[in-house]
Amino acid sequence: AYLASLGVGPESVVGVCLDRGLDLLVAVVGIWRAGGVYLPLDPGYPAERLADLVADSGAVLVVDEALLRSVSGGVRPVVVAEPGQAAYVIYTSGSTGRPKAVVSGHEGLVNRVGWMQERYGLVVGERVLHKTPVTFDVSVWELVWPLTVGASVVMADPGRHGDVVYIAGLIDRASVAVTHFVPSLFHEFVRQGSLPAMASLRLVVCSGEALSGADVTAFYGLHGGAVVENLYGPTEASIDVSFWSCPRPGDGGAVPIGAPIANTTLHVLDRSLRAVPVGVTGELYLGGVGLARGYGGRAELTGQRF
Repeated sequence: AYLASLGVGPESVVGVCLDRGLDLLVAVVGIWRAGGVYLPLDPGYPAERLADLVADSGAVLVVDEALLRSVSGGVRPVVVAEPGQAAYVIYTSGSTGRPKAVVSGHEGLVNRVGWMQERYGLVVGERVLHKTPVTFDVSVWELVWPLTVGASVVMADPGRHGDVVYIAGLIDRASVAVTHFVPSLFHEFVRQGSLPAMASLRLVVCSGEALSGADVTAFYGLHGGAVVENLYGPTEASIDVSFWSCPRPGDGGAVPIGAPIANTTLHVLDRSLRAVPVGVTGELYLGGVGLARGYGGRAELTGQRF
């Protein structure tokens, strides 16, 4: 209601500059209920970097601790988002040049979360660990998926997402059922010596880097109940576009990125955009409802890449 009173509506970009915690989750839901688009901002970034992101994205305001202290206002109508409306803006890492603002829509996010629920069947009362920095798109499903089915979000302490001893203990103490690891952190997780029982843990999702088959085999040797899934997707899509379930006990070999998720297509093409034969190297092209709208404010680049 407060955001709406400040003029936030459909397609309004609102920055969220908060540490991980309840306020973060409330802010994202509040922005969506006002019809807006959320832009995650890391409070640890330098002020100049934050100012640049806010200016580049066209954000109309930023939710931070100061704004939360001033929140007031009565009940206002909830805006029902249309499928084509933007849901969030996340910047690429900038590994290939200037970071790009990727604008992703509600339709793609609903498709991605719906696929995840159909495949992994989260139930009321189960707990999902939120530990991914909010500037990475994995954090979106960590926040949203549990809310769609009446499950719970367990928030890791700010700044401790890379502490594998703390994470293992939190999974055990908080009875976490689902967690995510980038493969480099998963490597540290399974090699850190001894893991607590983590009896509640049933699903480990890995994405963001190539996953080591040796690490999968090592984890299966330590935990008898959880399944490891390898997911893949660039920022330019709604989080993930493909999946592979790692079989037990694992052979230590390469882990593929697998098959497309629901309503998604994958094509391996040559430079002339022709399909290459099996076994021939090409470039991966993505299609389907999960594709992002494009790069915010960069129509020429969007035309080249999308």
